[in-house]
Amino acid sequence: MRKVLNVIILLFVVLIISSCRFNPDPFDTVVYGDFIYSKYTKGFYGEEGDISIIGLSEEGKKKEVLVFPNYLDGHRVVAFGNKLGLKPTDPIEITNAKKIYFCNMFVERWDFCLTRFDYDKSKQYEVYIAGAGRKMEYSIIDLLCENAINYVDLSFINSVFMTASIPKLTYHYNFMVSTISYYVDEKACYFVDYVINDKVSVIPPDPYIKGYKFDGWYEDLTYTKEWNFNTIINPISIEKYYDEESEIEIEYEPVKVYAKWVKIEE
Repeated sequence: MRKVLNVIILLFVVLIISSCRFNPDPFDTVVYGDFIYSKYTKGFYGEEGDISIIGLSEEGKKKEVLVFPNYLDGHRVVAFGNKLGLKPTDPIEITNAKKIYFCNMFVERWDFCLTRFDYDKSKQYEVYIAGAGRKMEYSIIDLLCENAINYVDLSFINSVFMTASIPKLTYHYNFMVSTISYYVDEKACYFVDYVINDKVSVIPPDPYIKGYKFDGWYEDLTYTKEWNFNTIINPISIEKYYDEESEIEIEYEPVKVYAKWVKIEE
């Protein structure tokens, strides 16, 4: 009886080892453009077809400017990092880039499986983060760099400066209000940049909202004046004023640009 039991245990162990051998890529990873993403969805909060960015490709490691999108290779990006059980993926190592942009992902997050970004402490960075307050779709702490100017939208400042966590954030991180913000609607900030008396050099990736087609950027919500990246110069005048809502001093009124959407007929 004991021999039979030992044989059963041995077969069980062999089956486990064999299954591991036939699954060398449990995160189901894909290299696409600047990024490596994971199609394994059990480790993060998302719908079928959603992906998480878990690293940089060899091409991405060489870039001096990186833009983390909310839509990649036909998939909605809902997380940075992934996990199997309690084991997370390694931090996303920023090797060469000095300017890093994070688009707003427009998804509610409850199951945080984000990996931190591994910045080189010997370098100076510019980090651009779009999103607003407690409803940010990712944890801002995971994206920030202590050795950087962290550019955020004024709506983020107004939302977060009222929370108890902001004294700690401002102690560790240097925040600046962006000079230009791209909105998907009247309230939701999608992308931020800092440009003074110059053309925009980093064009934001097209935003993605399920059921709608993106139809360009406009200077107003009536969509009468299109934003032309080739000709428009952002003429910010540096004049300090006091923002009563955030109770901080701002050097300029940020420019807002709005996305136009066309509903896709089913």
